[in-house]
Amino acid sequence: MLPNGTKDAIDLLRKKKFDAVVISYSMSDENIADITELFREKDPSAPVIAVTKGRWADLEPDADVSVDAEDGPEALIDAVRTAIGRKALRIV
Repeated sequence: MLPNGTKDAIDLLRKKKFDAVVISYSMSDENIADITELFREKDPSAPVIAVTKGRWADLEPDADVSVDAEDGPEALIDAVRTAIGRKALRIV
């Protein structure tokens, strides 16, 4: 599900449960913090995946898995699968 902006993302996070959330270097620090905090409140064991690029990769955002944007969509898909797989192993 792809939200249209931060307000839409926050509304969706309040209404629905998600297996994972993807944050991006293109988002503001405030939006990342708000979305990550709300997501972790709803499901602390669900993974946060960060798409990083350049200097942002050095900041180590509060994420369970990071993927470099330059690695392309396949790397993001692999990161999501890996993160969700790890969550499933923790539940068992």
